[in-house]
Amino acid sequence: MSDKERGVLIDKTWGLLKERYTLQEIGEELYDNVFKNAPDLRHLFKRPKELMALKFGEMISTICGLFQTDRESLLETMRDLGIRHVDYGSRPEYFPLFKACLLDTLENLLEDGEFTAATEASWNDMWDEASEMLISSQELAERLVGAIRHTWEDVKHPAIELEITSKIINELIKLHPEVKKTVINLLGGRKQYCQGSDGADDTVSEAKSAVMSEAKSQVTAVTGVTGVSARRISLMKSMKARTDWSLATESDLPRLGPRLAQIVMHITNTSKCLTRRQDFAMECLKLKLDMTHIVGIRVAITNTIKDMVGEGTWESEPDVAEAWMWLLDQICHEVATIINQVHKHAPVIHKSWQLVQDAVDMEQLGIIFYDFLFQTAPAMQSLFVKPKHLLGQMFGKMVGLLSDSVENPLRLTKELRELAIRHIKWR
Repeated sequence: MSDKERGVLIDKTWGLLKERYTLQEIGEELYDNVFKNAPDLRHLFKRPKELMALKFGEMISTICGLFQTDRESLLETMRDLGIRHVDYGSRPEYFPLFKACLLDTLENLLEDGEFTAATEASWNDMWDEASEMLISSQELAERLVGAIRHTWEDVKHPAIELEITSKIINELIKLHPEVKKTVINLLGGRKQYCQGSDGADDTVSEAKSAVMSEAKSQVTAVTGVTGVSARRISLMKSMKARTDWSLATESDLPRLGPRLAQIVMHITNTSKCLTRRQDFAMECLKLKLDMTHIVGIRVAITNTIKDMVGEGTWESEPDVAEAWMWLLDQICHEVATIINQVHKHAPVIHKSWQLVQDAVDMEQLGIIFYDFLFQTAPAMQSLFVKPKHLLGQMFGKMVGLLSDSVENPLRLTKELRELAIRHIKWR
């Protein structure tokens, strides 16, 4: 049977199932079949049945949709799933059982004469191919994730995040000296710590010393303890003592070290890991990087990681180098994507917002907005008790913040968190 013939049969039977059942119902039938035949596997599925059943249904739908039309996207989907399965405890020997339960589910849900031998063979082949992709992806992910976690545990210490931030910035300054000016500007109130410093290392290391000194002062003020070590500072984070570059304000240096630590922490949760990689990229925006810096940031992160794990380990353990370069590829992809988006969209947004400001008073613009809002949703008017002119001013500030956030998304995140807290009482 050709791929096309298999695809036609799969599409036909899956179409019949979707006409008669929801993905939730299909998933629940499969879920029940799996645990009827293998009750000892129940410990692998810790989430509620309703959620897992929906996940099963969505997974089958995705495989069916991509098997015939886009094998490359199917492979990417299986790679993503393979990474997630690293911490699930899934083993290759479970897949034949799952396939048998899937075929049994199809036979139960389809009507007489619809689940033919040819249909069964088509679904069997599709599942075998998808399973092979998933198993190989999981095996690769287990090896790479294991290497990253092992080396991270070996090098992790209370000041590691601060050191990573410092090292990446210093490496970047060596490659792109113009970044040093941005770094000094970002230090703001601590500019005096960088004046007269010609070397890249001096710029950040002196600032780092200032940060650590300030952290120790904060601990002393809170606890009365003097001579506090870096490790002690880390242990006292709950007392408002912080050991990273976020000690002052949003104008501080990018928190590259903490973001990298979060990436490693969530490495098998692909959605969270993607968010953390995007956070890392947004931190890079603070350095005012553009597409000409992409190679430089990659080299800077690579050198930092090599220095972190040690040259000997990097050279003698191939899995370590391969694993970190695999993760680095993903990080740099997000950095390049976000920098490209910012430089593409920021000028358009800023120009259009400036045109609006030149044409309309901000207070009046806000009043126009709220009039339209209350016409569209009258019930919301009771939530806004302040005078219209104040609401108008607030609206102008909000849109201005949105415009500025194109180049500094983390500022928007900070403001929205504070706004969300205030909105609790406003219902």
